[in-house]
Amino acid sequence: MPESVTAKKEKIAILGGGMAALTAAFELSRTPELRARYDITVYQTGWRLGGKGASGRNAAHAHRIEEHGLHILMGFYHNTFRVLRGCYEELGREPGSPLATIEDAIKPHSFVAIAEQVDGRWEPWPLPFPPMPGKPGMGDVGTLAPLDYMKRLLAWAQGLFARSGAAQQIAPSLRDDITDVDRILDEEVAPGAPLTRGLGGGGAPGDRGLVDRALRLEALVDDLYADRSRHIVPVSAYLYLAQQLGELDLWNPGKRLAWLVERFRAWLGKLMSPHLEGSTPLRRLWIILDLALTTVIGVLKDDVAGAPDGWASLDDLDLRDWLARHGASEIARQSAPVRSIYNLVFSAPGQIAAGTLIHGVMRMTFGYREAIFQKMQAGMGDVIFAPLYLVLSRRGVKFEFFHRVDELILSPEKKRIAAIKVGRQVFPKGPAYDPLYDVDGLPCWPSAPLYDRIEGGEALRQSGQNLESWWNTWPDAEARRLELGRDFDRVVLGIAIGAFPEICRQLIEAHAPFAAMVANVKTTETQAAQLWMKSDLAGLGWTLESPVLDGFAEPFDTWADMSHLLPRERWSAAGGPRHIAYLCSRLPDDTSPRPSGPGDIVAHRTSQVRENTITWLRDHAGALWPGAANAQRGGEFDWSLLVDPEEREGEARLDAQYWQATFCPSERYVLGVPGSTKHRLRAHESGFENLVLAGDWVRTGMNAGCVEAAVMAGLQASRAICGQPAVIPGDE
Repeated sequence: MPESVTAKKEKIAILGGGMAALTAAFELSRTPELRARYDITVYQTGWRLGGKGASGRNAAHAHRIEEHGLHILMGFYHNTFRVLRGCYEELGREPGSPLATIEDAIKPHSFVAIAEQVDGRWEPWPLPFPPMPGKPGMGDVGTLAPLDYMKRLLAWAQGLFARSGAAQQIAPSLRDDITDVDRILDEEVAPGAPLTRGLGGGGAPGDRGLVDRALRLEALVDDLYADRSRHIVPVSAYLYLAQQLGELDLWNPGKRLAWLVERFRAWLGKLMSPHLEGSTPLRRLWIILDLALTTVIGVLKDDVAGAPDGWASLDDLDLRDWLARHGASEIARQSAPVRSIYNLVFSAPGQIAAGTLIHGVMRMTFGYREAIFQKMQAGMGDVIFAPLYLVLSRRGVKFEFFHRVDELILSPEKKRIAAIKVGRQVFPKGPAYDPLYDVDGLPCWPSAPLYDRIEGGEALRQSGQNLESWWNTWPDAEARRLELGRDFDRVVLGIAIGAFPEICRQLIEAHAPFAAMVANVKTTETQAAQLWMKSDLAGLGWTLESPVLDGFAEPFDTWADMSHLLPRERWSAAGGPRHIAYLCSRLPDDTSPRPSGPGDIVAHRTSQVRENTITWLRDHAGALWPGAANAQRGGEFDWSLLVDPEEREGEARLDAQYWQATFCPSERYVLGVPGSTKHRLRAHESGFENLVLAGDWVRTGMNAGCVEAAVMAGLQASRAICGQPAVIPGDE
């Protein structure tokens, strides 16, 4: 080809500006060669990127950070951190500037607790997640096979029991020294005794000495189970040898390991049950061991390792139902840890697919690096979406803000996207809208449009219309129709699945698998509140470390101390806050009659979250913050603790705080409900020739609503178009 002839770029229209969409854009423009191949445009409703992860700065209130909810990354989000590390390296901020590096922007957090009621009182239950070597997103971050996770889980359970001292507490005659296993086996079981009772047959390849020890232990466990007055074998020895069996080919033949663990769980349950009511430490130990051992039993019995769908083979059952099927006790199934797991993914009872959740917990527990959680040191928009926007813009990716996607139109033969109907909400002043503003040297998204940068901005400000709202009534500045061949060659659909019944009606009618995904992948509303308080944690009466706490009383089951964000906001030294509390939870769908007008719907749902915040502070906050009780008013919440520049009285001070209901179709949180995984499509499986999918509703190795799932879907979308990345760690 002559040098004067330039190859035509393929035009990619990316619909939506959430994490999946931006990850796809990041990967498709990663190298100069890719940038020479693709002409990428991102179309986004309103004035900012981020989707459900968007945050903004409120210039009228100390430039405070306002989020859609509690945004904390996890230490096993390796795909997410790989993308962010690449972004920050390319961003190249000057040393000493705000959030110059990924290490400046995101810091480890290890203290996690769940709340449970003990004798009618809420008590924190700290969880042991020690610091781990390495950094998330660096080095070998591949996930483990199901059986390898079970080996890790058994080893962890054995160590937990050994460290607890519970054996001596239950029965002082119990010995708990795993180094004594050989002697005890030699004393208690004669070599050559019949050892195959109930085991389904003979031997197995591997270390014959260990096989012999294991089989002799099985026989001993069988005797001990029948006569639990004999406390001869060290209790942790069962778990120790059970874990060792993972090195042998004993998993499927006769399911010997499942048999051994099941017998041990039954024996331990009988031994511990008389002591549970009077001992919180023993009850908590039993709950954790029961859940861990039941997981091993169920994964082995259901042969997850041999199932074609792997973990997804368990996804037709809800988590609690699956635990019951494999013998978990009622106390474990209804425990605070299980309740917290449901809260973690904003799910009501019956809404968690067992395989997806168990796999996620295994990755979270055994796959994290550095710390279990990673806290962003500013808003999610400041830390993630502003850097991505800046880097992508430098690469030549174009952004069309204030472009609301209304409908995808199919070609006459129903095989490809032929057009996209878009409502252009406003025109920018100048050739393009500049979306960021500076807060103490940090580029940030505002919590409302920068009105002086758009045509008719003052009228929009005065109207009070929210251009991100599904129900806003602001008249469009222009109706656009993007056409195949002129405006795009290929489309990446990165909009949240909750909006699909409105914008993808033709696709739903034309392709049954796409329709099945939309019908079966469910979503839920969520709610969040942020409180700026005059007292620090000690003054509020919290005596433990700075927490991320789950499983607390509704209507807000999760609380995180986010006071580390105060230096990023512009509060005055006198009278400013000393603690920031973030609260969040699922918001049950409203079954009451819907108000008549769009504005009424928004006001109604938002007012419900306000009332929920008042209820939580009035009825429950004192259980976490005893120092927040006003003794002069009968112990009710001391409303004067809330920072309010207007110094209002009582509950009215809440109006100086921030709360939000995420109930628009594009904001709803994606659930992993039983029976839904098999209906999820992968990025390349849309059913339409020029349409690629990207969102946490895509089938990945996660299959639940989270940043990591969104990033994996974005990586899939890029691979479907350009073949890169070839490997996505942890994907199916």
